[in-house]
Amino acid sequence: YTYSITNGLRLYINGSRYSQTSAFTFVASGVPMSIVLGGNRGSACSPGYGGAFTGVIDEFYVYRRELTAVEILALANP
Repeated sequence: YTYSITNGLRLYINGSRYSQTSAFTFVASGVPMSIVLGGNRGSACSPGYGGAFTGVIDEFYVYRRELTAVEILALANP
């Protein structure tokens, strides 16, 4: 996933954009937040898989900015 106010959420699978939401502003709750890996909790991207991820996640990155599609593709295909 990537997020920006301009682009909303974008879901990439194997380096290709698969789904996206409309633009929206994220409003923090003021308390620590969690990141769920391998689940589908509250994402507006479709299709909603509705269940836990079956497979292996071998890398996880967090950036302070939205990555471009070119950067996503480079990470997916080193």
